[in-house]
Amino acid sequence: MSEITEINIKAGQMTYGQRIELGSILSAKGISNWTRCERCMRCLYPEWNGEYYEGLSECYERIIAGIEYWINRENTELHHEPSADEVKAGCKELARELGPMSTITALASKYGQDPNNIIGWKYGQVFNCLYTDLKNYKFAEKIRKLQERKHKAKYKK
Repeated sequence: MSEITEINIKAGQMTYGQRIELGSILSAKGISNWTRCERCMRCLYPEWNGEYYEGLSECYERIIAGIEYWINRENTELHHEPSADEVKAGCKELARELGPMSTITALASKYGQDPNNIIGWKYGQVFNCLYTDLKNYKFAEKIRKLQERKHKAKYKK
């Protein structure tokens, strides 16, 4: 078996495309643990020949731990509770329909990239872009609401 160079998942070294695929693999229903392990390995290490090797289970455990790490960060640091208007407009349905393509096309547009390039970005880079965008959005919303209140107060007098 040829050696593989392990990708540090927790450090965000997998690509965004791999993050998407790993999420699908690990959340798939009705597949055996070996099939799940095999699919994860093939996703991250195309050169892997499919054979068992010493350290495979530890590698797979690190993959799972790494993805769980990112899921936890995504759920806390990238969480945005939609407004009543956003929910009424169908933001949840839109997210379900577009899935990761929504993020891919938004990043591609913002950075002047082909969407296929975004899929190849390291996930740590994608996460940092999304985190920064969300923080900027939340700040802009606070400013907008403050200005709205000032405007209303000014014309109430």
